[in-house]
Amino acid sequence: MTKTETTNRVPAMAEVGAWLVRRGPDVRSDNLKIAVDHVSSDLRGIREGDGLLLVEEKSGSLDVAFFARIYRVRRGLDETALLLDGLLPVEPPRPSRDFGIQPPTVAVSRLEWPTFESALKTACGIDFPALPIIEGKTPEERNHIRDLLQWAVEDDLLGPADGPVEEIVGMSVRDRYLVGKLAPPDTRVPDDQVEDLPDAATANPEGDDREAEASTSNSLVPSSFGFTFCVDGSAKAVEVRASWGRYERTESERTTEDGKPIRCWKRI
Repeated sequence: MTKTETTNRVPAMAEVGAWLVRRGPDVRSDNLKIAVDHVSSDLRGIREGDGLLLVEEKSGSLDVAFFARIYRVRRGLDETALLLDGLLPVEPPRPSRDFGIQPPTVAVSRLEWPTFESALKTACGIDFPALPIIEGKTPEERNHIRDLLQWAVEDDLLGPADGPVEEIVGMSVRDRYLVGKLAPPDTRVPDDQVEDLPDAATANPEGDDREAEASTSNSLVPSSFGFTFCVDGSAKAVEVRASWGRYERTESERTTEDGKPIRCWKRI
């Protein structure tokens, strides 16, 4: 390894954290995604790119099942999903005590980086940067990659990208998200925005300006939404669950360098 490579790697690895996850009633895993109930742990410290070691109890022993890397953290109302882009099973699973790892008291807890790195090296013979990346070699992996793309598009266009109680700083909610906005039925486009729209007579040479005015007064402030779905012919009922949030202009929990609260749009 050259001196340049050493210099480049150290700062990046110094920023990576490690987490010990115990599969159980509060933690569900399909190996490519881990769902953690909010009542079980405080997950605010988890960051994208962190390492993860999953343990599970089998035959009275707490065994290490796999090592993984967190690609994305997707927060919901009741659970947080840890989406993975790298995963390496331990085959066969080995007792966590073999690596000096004490049984966790909560579903998710921090793990000292040297302990995580040593366990990965001992169990799999590799360093963390060499953890295999999910490439879509199996149908399960290809489905996972498609889900990652779909979730990324939904979060960016509809939101909330940072979870149900996110804060938007430096821009309006309308600028942040392109779809999903609803307004009261009597809402109208502000006068300064109407002036920027094409003149009715110019847009419609026939002079049907009444129809054009009605269009410009409502198209930018939708007050309803709908959806299409299919059911089996034998279905007797359909259950629909709707959830939404509203944003209030207030002070953020974050502060500036001089300690002053940052103004933000906070999702309620």
